[in-house]
Amino acid sequence: MTLKELENTKWASDFRIYCPIDYYTAIGYSSEPNLEVIINHLNINGDMGYAILVAEDEDFWMGCRYNLPDTLQLCNEMGWKIKNE
Repeated sequence: MTLKELENTKWASDFRIYCPIDYYTAIGYSSEPNLEVIINHLNINGDMGYAILVAEDEDFWMGCRYNLPDTLQLCNEMGWKIKNE
């Protein structure tokens, strides 16, 4: 995916709105070929969810979804490889 295509994704648009300070860091990570991510099952204010973390920087969230199918779909659409732990 080119940088322009990446910046035109729904993920990038949402990230820019909800986390503008980290937007360019996220774009940098996402533009890496074969970016590896880790999916963490978590509890968000009493709701279960899934955080998508950069494998090399587990403090950096690429996103969060409330169900596993949506989480896997986002990773697939963005070309992020899910690291097996």
